[in-house]
Amino acid sequence: MYIKILLFLGIILFFIKKIYTKYFLIIIDSIASFLTYIIIFINYKNRISIIHRNLDLVFQNKIHNKKEITFKVVKLSLINLLIAIQQNYILKSNCLLPYYNISIPPQLKEDIKTSKCIFALAHYGIFYDFATAHLLLDNMACVYKFNNPYIEKLVFSKSIPKTKIFPIKHTELNKFYKNNQPIMTIPCDQKGASNKNIITFLNQETNFHSSVNVIQKITKRSVWIYLCYYDFEQKKIIPKIIPVHRKNLNSKNLTQSIADIFSKEILNNPEQYFWLHNRFNLSF
Repeated sequence: MYIKILLFLGIILFFIKKIYTKYFLIIIDSIASFLTYIIIFINYKNRISIIHRNLDLVFQNKIHNKKEITFKVVKLSLINLLIAIQQNYILKSNCLLPYYNISIPPQLKEDIKTSKCIFALAHYGIFYDFATAHLLLDNMACVYKFNNPYIEKLVFSKSIPKTKIFPIKHTELNKFYKNNQPIMTIPCDQKGASNKNIITFLNQETNFHSSVNVIQKITKRSVWIYLCYYDFEQKKIIPKIIPVHRKNLNSKNLTQSIADIFSKEILNNPEQYFWLHNRFNLSF
């Protein structure tokens, strides 16, 4: 009797896993939608207020679909979280691969073979799926740092065994100069505590991470931007791979070029950005 019950449960779990793998992003999207209604209702940790203040600041109170954008911003942040904590499963099952619509520019392939490259990342669209990016773009070195070491360990330490993840500190960049991976990825849209150079980002005068500048200056890698647009209607992930420069630029111009491209994409698609973070130190 017990053997039959265990066998029956095993068959049920087998089919549940098959369905979960086949419809992975659709299921994750649905879960995120449900949780979003709850978070907006309770205004969890004042996050909804932060989104509204950020949108009002950047768009000068001229944005008309704030509720729709707010819902999508919260939902997308939850999708990213659910993807981040399942990176090991995603890598093993390739369950997100069918949802990607990617075209790799010939110039990028050339740069990977010659000078290698740096991908400048932003908290835009699907930004925590390093597992599928690894499958799409061969081996990468991901340079990343979470403020919370426990989340960093949860997401990266055992989740992507084939991809090297380096917790980064601005004072320890020398660790990465000799990295030989073809592609190095660095998030750089948040505040740069040690960078005092002021640039324009999202129509605001602010500071910016300088890691890309420092590493590029030493390694002479080309710099590209990698942003994964999420199509809410079609449930598709569309990476945008944009060249920033393939020649030497001074640090401030390179940073501003990256910020300009980020700003253009975010202003055109505000629902894709992580507005839950108090990027501009607004008072509440």
